Amino acid sequence: MRIRRLLLIVLTVTAPVTFAVAQGDTVYVPPADTTFIDTVPPDTLAEPDSLTAARQALLDFAKRREEFKQSEQPRVPALSLIDSVSTYFASERLNQRSRVDASFYHDAGDYFRFDPSYFVIDYQSTPMRKTVQPFGLSSGRVNVIANRLPVEPFEHTVEPDGLVDFNDIPTALDSRVYVIPGPTGRLFGGKQVLATLVTLPEKTESTTPQSAFLVDQGSFEYNFVRGRFSKVFANRREIDLSIGYRNSDGATLGTADDVYHYTGRFYWPMGQKWAFRASGRLYDREGLFAVQPNLAGSVLKRDRIDRSAEMAVQRADSAHTSTVEFGYRYLKQKSHIDGGYKGRFNINGDGVFLAREWISGSSTIVRAELRGDMDEYIDGFDSFERSSGQISLRLVRLGSGWRLGGTAAAEYVEDRDWLPSVSVSAQKETGKALLLLSIGYASRAPSLHELHLRFQRTSVYDGVDLNYADQGNPDLKTERQLVASAVMELGSPDNNIRLSLTGGTIFDGIEWNSRRLTDSVGVPYRLFSPVNSDLDFINATVAHKLKLGSLITLTSGGTYRRVDFEVFADKPYLPEYQLFSGAELHVYWPQKIMHLYVYGEVDYVGPYRGHDRTGLGERLVANLKLSFRIKAFRFHYVFQNLLATVFEPHEYISNPGRFSYFGLTWGFLD
Repeated sequence: MRIRRLLLIVLTVTAPVTFAVAQGDTVYVPPADTTFIDTVPPDTLAEPDSLTAARQALLDFAKRREEFKQSEQPRVPALSLIDSVSTYFASERLNQRSRVDASFYHDAGDYFRFDPSYFVIDYQSTPMRKTVQPFGLSSGRVNVIANRLPVEPFEHTVEPDGLVDFNDIPTALDSRVYVIPGPTGRLFGGKQVLATLVTLPEKTESTTPQSAFLVDQGSFEYNFVRGRFSKVFANRREIDLSIGYRNSDGATLGTADDVYHYTGRFYWPMGQKWAFRASGRLYDREGLFAVQPNLAGSVLKRDRIDRSAEMAVQRADSAHTSTVEFGYRYLKQKSHIDGGYKGRFNINGDGVFLAREWISGSSTIVRAELRGDMDEYIDGFDSFERSSGQISLRLVRLGSGWRLGGTAAAEYVEDRDWLPSVSVSAQKETGKALLLLSIGYASRAPSLHELHLRFQRTSVYDGVDLNYADQGNPDLKTERQLVASAVMELGSPDNNIRLSLTGGTIFDGIEWNSRRLTDSVGVPYRLFSPVNSDLDFINATVAHKLKLGSLITLTSGGTYRRVDFEVFADKPYLPEYQLFSGAELHVYWPQKIMHLYVYGEVDYVGPYRGHDRTGLGERLVANLKLSFRIKAFRFHYVFQNLLATVFEPHEYISNPGRFSYFGLTWGFLD
């Protein structure tokens, strides 16, 4: 019945665009990232008769081998807009990989630490929860595109804030890491227009496997083991796989953590025209969650599951300038809480989609897509279903000079009518400068969880009174985002200064709000519930990079932001300014073929407040990393919070001081 409803949705939205997606089959040889042409070099020997018999035999064998490859092997992959955008629109100037390698990371939230535009709250020195607020804004407005697919983790926490826990995003396959401000992220498949994290596996045309074994071990019984494997086969099959396991006792009682995850992507050509692709993710997390541990609050048990998959069959034309695909999407998410607060939240999703990609003109790649989805939300008592359908168009022009991209979409959400979205991006890059401009408008319907979270009042703060409650809001309006962004970097990739400005207006923004209330018998409690609020924001960042030969690399940056809410006089967890600075010393020891590194960084966050307390922030944290590298092996030792500063990143949850750990990265098959 659910699949029948999905097919009906797709058929309903297909009619207006049937003619549109049938145009533009201009023959064109795609860029190098989307077309692989294996030609035999011409024979430059002017006098073949002068060759010896042995050389002539070798030459004939080489020609026959190449002819066999071309006749028997599917050498040309299907057209891919996401590969083209990743190759030509994601500037290496925005790639955070080198900074991540110089510093350290525990999870995907640490990818944002180097850009003070983003406010990162690490609740504990070892994994418990990590949130990222683009330009200081909450409510989970960061698009995450991991290994070419959108990732939207779900978890309900006590004192909900709508933010994604970036501990829940696997990182083992992340060879390229892009943090992109503004609406440009919609070109990669994001829905919102504020900011986007794009992570991609190793890019290679070689058939040599790319692999790594990554290990971290540190204080509080912190252990994190990951492995990854990527390979492009001679017949153009592709595979990306990763596995990971993490556990920790936590820095304080009630923060134990146990996680495993698997991710995979397969591309399987079947002849010259047909192909099958599949991507999937399995994630399971169990542990303890402490509410206000500084005040001896409750310890809750939490259980998180995230299972998602996407499969599609593709058919390309003979010139590989046009591809049609039909696919299916599966989603299963679970967030269960046990203790003084009990919750059973489940999300089930099914979807089908039909897409066509083609090359128009000499350098423009277009993707038109029709999608139908059916989502179900279960709160342990009731079940709520919602159907939706979407028509979308993405295109990029990748010629010389300005690179242009645009998106347009109209989504029909049950009981919400049509939700339009549109964006335009322009980028120009030379060896001495980068300019990235974007503007976009997006609509976001409230989630079924935000609408239908059942009211619950319980005791979690001190174990005595019924002092905590949370509840959804069935009257929530659709959020509308209007955002513009400009990034200008002057200088070479190694020596430059960057200016970044992002701002806009969010109409009826969905924000989780906390209020102190009193019941009919005079007992006070705090209620968390989502509300709508208009807001205006502006965020300005200046960053600098200076590389002195191969010996020293210096980075620094600072951010100032202003956010005005219609219904909040002073929003919690919104610092006005942040600063960051890092320095790496690199020495090569040729006798041992060894690279030695010393890296230090400091970050400073301005003052902000929590729900009850003021005076949070205003703290400086220093980190130090020592490491060495020999070929594909690298060892590191990290002193996190080197000065042992005790502070509260979140209200009544203290960072206990210094945290040290060591580990290695080993590319054993490269």
